[in-house]
Amino acid sequence: MKYFLIILGLIVYFLLDWFSSSLKAETITTNNLVSTNFRDGSWNNPVNSFHSDQILAGQNNIEHTTSVTYSTDIDALNQNGFTMNAGATIWHWYSNQTVYINQSVTLDNGSVINQVKTYNGARGLTQSVSNSIVVNPVASANYVLGLGINFADTRGAGHYSADVSNPFITLTYDTTVVPPLDETTLQNIQDINEVVKVKVPKQKIEIQKIEPVKTEPVKQEPVKVEPAKQKPIAPKEKIKIKPKATPKKEEKKPATVVKNEEKKESDSKDVAASSVSTKESKEPKAVQQKEVKAGTVKVDSQIKDIGRDMKLTNLAVIKAMTDNTMIVSYSIPFYKSKNIYKNQLSIADTKLLYTNNSLGVYISKDPVVQYQNALINIRSEKQQLLNEIQVLRNG
Repeated sequence: MKYFLIILGLIVYFLLDWFSSSLKAETITTNNLVSTNFRDGSWNNPVNSFHSDQILAGQNNIEHTTSVTYSTDIDALNQNGFTMNAGATIWHWYSNQTVYINQSVTLDNGSVINQVKTYNGARGLTQSVSNSIVVNPVASANYVLGLGINFADTRGAGHYSADVSNPFITLTYDTTVVPPLDETTLQNIQDINEVVKVKVPKQKIEIQKIEPVKTEPVKQEPVKVEPAKQKPIAPKEKIKIKPKATPKKEEKKPATVVKNEEKKESDSKDVAASSVSTKESKEPKAVQQKEVKAGTVKVDSQIKDIGRDMKLTNLAVIKAMTDNTMIVSYSIPFYKSKNIYKNQLSIADTKLLYTNNSLGVYISKDPVVQYQNALINIRSEKQQLLNEIQVLRNG
């Protein structure tokens, strides 16, 4: 046990040393990964509609797209996942102008994670919008980050849509990486296992032979068992006992055991009567018969053979159980049906909880929603300021 604790302590020491030297976590947010110049060749522009290199003049149903391949800190991205932030600054110089911001993440296997956000605003409104996509940990050699800006306007072709500037894509992720054990740590653990070996002594287990105990057989005297008087009485049946004269000694015929008034059951009763040994039939005996009205079966009440008595009793019971004349005649219903669900009232509620656009109004006045919208606006303004600072730094 002592050597085992020493080994365990050394292994824990090396593992802690490895973790302390390799795990240095830091959460970072990258700079803007896409160009803010729409005419530098990194953007796909179906039409040349610009106020300047940094201001896009929107047209109806025209989408401008760009993308960038990101493979920096790929192990951290694969292990921890990341958040993709994308947006731009929109100026609604006329009413009824709609802008769609489409951001996407494409893995090396071709699968795409995308999200489209719609932005509207009153005439003269300038808003900095930002939205995020959370990508869970997944194995990919690289990530293709895409950004698309599309427009919608009802006034026809040409520049009738909003103006867009300052497009951006940033990534936020944790740089923590759990690398595999290095060769030095693995070698140290292997050396410890070879130097210290815990030996458990083997113990011999002796099995004692147990000699059987000799016991003398106990002589048992035969016990006389007197047959119990059985009174098979079917439920709700009346029994009539009729005395029968003792047969003469000269007659060698066996006593009548079963008398069946129906012809269909004569075969079964003859078989039961024939199973009785001939020795008993020769002995004279006083026999009384019980008559069961339900099954019309007569059974000897004074029989010396218990097995025979039980067989005959079973025949009488089976006859009473299989006779369905009493069940058919019993036509009284179990219960009388009664309709207890009359004149039911309709409890369905046909009222509308939200009429017209009251649901949207209710949501907009919710304190939690207002708080979230305020946070989004603050983050958007913060990001816009950061982008402007970055532009000023770049000159």
